[in-house]
Amino acid sequence: MAGWRDMFVEVIEEGTARALAGDSGEPQDGALATHAAPFTERERVLDIAEPVSVLRRKVAALNVLAPQARIELAGHTGTVREATAVSPRGQAATPGPPGTVLASHADGWTVQAGDGPVRLVVDPS
Repeated sequence: MAGWRDMFVEVIEEGTARALAGDSGEPQDGALATHAAPFTERERVLDIAEPVSVLRRKVAALNVLAPQARIELAGHTGTVREATAVSPRGQAATPGPPGTVLASHADGWTVQAGDGPVRLVVDPS
């Protein structure tokens, strides 16, 4: 996801410039800090019945540092590299329940999610 890479480059460049200029930043208040535990194996597996917007956010969150989003679909398990909303134009009025494979691609599937189709780019495992 180029967006994350671009953001990291921007943050590193800004932080480096500020540090070299002597800006020590703002100390974090330890009393207000919280710890986020790593995602569990169960949390890494996408629930295709969720809305497309939720699936896209989960894939982005799980794949920030390394691809961790997983899918179990149509008898296959894989790592989801990207999730993109797909326009339902030209699709059947009732494409089927969540998890219905609407199209197969060399690098994944277009699948009916909870509220519409989603294109998943998947590395097979």
